[in-house]
Amino acid sequence: MKTPRELLAASFDPKAHMQPEVCYESWWVLDGLPGTYVYPAQHFTEDQARFAYNIHDRDDVAECEMVTGFGARLSAPGYLDCTDWAVFDTMKEAAEYLIDTYADDD
Repeated sequence: MKTPRELLAASFDPKAHMQPEVCYESWWVLDGLPGTYVYPAQHFTEDQARFAYNIHDRDDVAECEMVTGFGARLSAPGYLDCTDWAVFDTMKEAAEYLIDTYADDD
């Protein structure tokens, strides 16, 4: 049986512009009218995460909580291009999300 990292490596072309990124850390999860956004706690204080969220739609934060888990997104190494973060309890769930959402069916 393949590990989650092996599944990711087999599902994404290593030469593609966007590559899977998964890391375990603490995250600010903010939810409100504009939707749910996730910010890495190592780079954002709660106030900074609220400010970044409110750029999307004024003062509409309904919930703000810190969670610890596996953050998953696609990112273009060396560029600013990336998808939004999503956070999961396990590495396997994070890998499955990336594969189900972004991997080509080829």
